[in-house]
Amino acid sequence: MASRSVKRKDLTLKEKVEVIKYVDKMKCSQSEVAKKYGISQAQVCKLLKRKDSVLTDWRENLKLTQKRKRSGKELQVEGDLMEWFREKRARNVPISGPILKQKAEEIAERRGKSDFKATNGWFCRWKNRNQVSFKKIQGEAKDADITGANKWVREVLPGLLENYNSSSIYNCDETALYYRATPDATLCFRGEKAIGGKIQKDRLIDSSLLLKF
Repeated sequence: MASRSVKRKDLTLKEKVEVIKYVDKMKCSQSEVAKKYGISQAQVCKLLKRKDSVLTDWRENLKLTQKRKRSGKELQVEGDLMEWFREKRARNVPISGPILKQKAEEIAERRGKSDFKATNGWFCRWKNRNQVSFKKIQGEAKDADITGANKWVREVLPGLLENYNSSSIYNCDETALYYRATPDATLCFRGEKAIGGKIQKDRLIDSSLLLKF
């Protein structure tokens, strides 16, 4: 009597790891494993041949509910883009969605991929594949020099003020356009802290708002 065929069942990454661990622990046959998980023996065989790749994906924290690993429609473009993105984040450069999409198209053009388009759909899938999210930048901890600031107030400021009468000391309140300021949020890897650095203070100001102390 012919054996009953088993309809293919797509396993999530989490389920694939469970199957591999079960085989390693129980040392049972592929047919027994297939019966336990409701999949075909051929599927078990193929999974065990890809054991190292599956476990690597698991260790790299890819989405555990993901059933099929998607590599992206342009591997070279996405590879160059990821290298660029890692380098910028290592330098704590804020990267927004539009900046990243524009860079992807520049890379595609340089590689002669004229049909590549950084669509919103592609961008969302790229973020999911690479565990990237958008976060608000917190503070200026990357550049804070508390010791230096306190020393300046304590040792430098008094010397500057002693040469002026109180009537000659002003406080400036300003309306400014910080034309070199970077974004206050960034794309970054999940689990990475989006810590800010010193904000560029180059600006255009309205000098009519100069107020006497």
